[in-house]
Amino acid sequence: MVVKNKRQASPLAAAASSDAPPLAGAPSFIEHQFPVAQVSAESYKERKANYSQTLTGLGKWWGRKPLVLVRATILGLLLPATGDPKRDREVFLKLMTMDDRGLTLRKDKSIPGSRLVEELLILPPSVQKRFLDPDASSEEPRVKRLSREGREELQHLVFSRMPYSEKLQYCRRPEQIAGPPDEAWAEINAHLGTAAASLPELVEELGRKRFGHRPRVGDSFCGAGSVPFEAARIGCDAYGSDLLPVAALLTLGRVEHRRRGRNACPPGPGGPAEVFGGRDRQVIEWGIEHNEQGWAADAFLYCVEASSSRVWVGACSAVVGHRRKTHTIRAQLVPDNSSRCFKIEIQEGVSAERMKHAKASGTVRDSRLWCPHCGRDTPIDPVRRQGTAQTPMLVTINRNCGCGRTMTRAATRRRVPGAALLHPLGRDPGLGQQRQRRAGGKIRRHYRTPTAEDLQARSTRP
Repeated sequence: MVVKNKRQASPLAAAASSDAPPLAGAPSFIEHQFPVAQVSAESYKERKANYSQTLTGLGKWWGRKPLVLVRATILGLLLPATGDPKRDREVFLKLMTMDDRGLTLRKDKSIPGSRLVEELLILPPSVQKRFLDPDASSEEPRVKRLSREGREELQHLVFSRMPYSEKLQYCRRPEQIAGPPDEAWAEINAHLGTAAASLPELVEELGRKRFGHRPRVGDSFCGAGSVPFEAARIGCDAYGSDLLPVAALLTLGRVEHRRRGRNACPPGPGGPAEVFGGRDRQVIEWGIEHNEQGWAADAFLYCVEASSSRVWVGACSAVVGHRRKTHTIRAQLVPDNSSRCFKIEIQEGVSAERMKHAKASGTVRDSRLWCPHCGRDTPIDPVRRQGTAQTPMLVTINRNCGCGRTMTRAATRRRVPGAALLHPLGRDPGLGQQRQRRAGGKIRRHYRTPTAEDLQARSTRP
């Protein structure tokens, strides 16, 4: 995408005086053009990485800005727009490793044989003869046995013909490599008049040319800290603020983690193992979050109950968890006629048939609330409109089981229908979970209906 700008194209023409930095007031790359398609594809790839995203392990946050978008925006603001828009774009893509050489450097997965054959079949016969097996039938063509150099050549040939979005399926993200290759820096420096060998060095040089100092990036509503984190990572002075204390804490932790690098979480004294171990020992000493059998509480699972004039009482879907064969757990709703509600029993290790029945018989299906007692149903919308603004909005506990989330503002109440407990098998009570696993100890997770003692221990504080 190219945008016309009436300002002078030369970056040096904007200098207000001889004392001003050379690029002060000069138009930037992002004012003239921006590779929207490539940046959008890279942003989508990053967000679809789920738990392998860089910042997810330091705290999950909804609506977080993709780091690649932040990097592209900062570089686009720093790079000058010269009289050669085509060359400006090439340099920008080199810096983002979105050019052909950068994508080849980022490629870390092999293209499967079926995709290789599909591409070879539309190439000239001379190319097919080099790579396709002559003994294979025309109905089932296949790649012949090749040397290592031949396989690499075929991979490169097919990769170079793919559309950009498909190439990304076989590549790492830009942040997962050190930056442009060494040979690219000579072209970048020649175009920009710099002498950098890394992104932080280039950012500092461009900042001094444009502002007279290292670039300063601030985000007054930083949320999870994507902007300060990425700005600090590529060499800017980063600032962030947010009204939410949790958001500010996440941002501080991420920027600090970036500043310290590998020393942020040392494996020795003072590291995560010692912190978690100390936490476990303190909890055991207080006598909380453990039951009479010595099992430690790991999580409490909540459900939502909603009353309606048309149904008796509705509760959350009957499935609690179905991630692995060893975690087939469901919540059995048992009618209690005296109180006109359900008792919820957590059942662990149920059969596949009963799990299938539980998924099909949940109390929230097709945007309607179903009563498992009388079989009557009512739309969710009227249930949502009941109650007052003070009634909390709650969600189901089965987000990963294929059942939809339930948002309700009806006459609701929260109940703790289940708890995840860690059963120590030969575990040293003086060790934390992480240290116990490293020491070879075994911990088994159980799900069960909490007893009165469990709830009492949960609410107890020293």
